[in-house]
Amino acid sequence: MSVTTATSGALIFSGASLLVSLFAAASIYSQVNSIWTELDNEIDSFKLLTNDIWGDMINLGAGSASNRIRRQAYGGYGATGTSAPEPHFPQGDKGPLPKPVGRQGPRGQPGEQGPEGAEGPAGKDAYAGPPGVEGEDGVPGYQGSAGPDGEEGPRGPAGLPGKDAEYCKCPTRDEGANHGAWRRKHKRVY
Repeated sequence: MSVTTATSGALIFSGASLLVSLFAAASIYSQVNSIWTELDNEIDSFKLLTNDIWGDMINLGAGSASNRIRRQAYGGYGATGTSAPEPHFPQGDKGPLPKPVGRQGPRGQPGEQGPEGAEGPAGKDAYAGPPGVEGEDGVPGYQGSAGPDGEEGPRGPAGLPGKDAEYCKCPTRDEGANHGAWRRKHKRVY
């Protein structure tokens, strides 16, 4: 094998490797972007779902003082009584004294929705009651768009003359005496 053949083969192999590497990098970049877009869409749908659930929970009044179940004293005696025996069963002998009432069990499942109630009587004209307790602050809203530009303000008064620069051996302002003219050293308009 000659040197030119080996060099040509090495160049072809390295060029092909470079092209494959570029193609792989472009493919990985495309896949990462598609995954990123998919995650953004999932996050947006999750936000919509949680906002809907939060609104439903607020509408149900969850956690408000009006429907909160108060704690009961655990292990205490409840206000229970004995009911009269059913009339068609024979009454048996008196048994031992009743046992004390046990702990209250867990709350049961809510019942089914009842039938629609009858229309109530018309209310009486009266003054509105006192305002309720102030609620918590809500979530801050989105940033609003910029408003229109305001009118241009009046021109301010002329300022005091500034100090001459210490780093420059320029003529003093008094020597130049024609402000607004070209300065020879810097060729800038003042």
